[in-house]
Amino acid sequence: MIITLSEAQKNLSKYINLCNREDIMITEDGRMVAILTKPMIEKKTILESLVGIIPDDIDISDIKSKRLMDKS
Repeated sequence: MIITLSEAQKNLSKYINLCNREDIMITEDGRMVAILTKPMIEKKTILESLVGIIPDDIDISDIKSKRLMDKS
């Protein structure tokens, strides 16, 4: 969602609550000046959203090791 700075100032608590569901981009004079986003997203959650479902028995360090081996 994109809102103006003045709108964010008027209804900040509303947009703080909404940012748990979607990023809120704040603009001033047509330029993006800030983004409200959900805090502290786990790395595994980010990976799942980017590459699909990761089985629970796979550790992030295992994924990194495999990726590094594939690059060699």
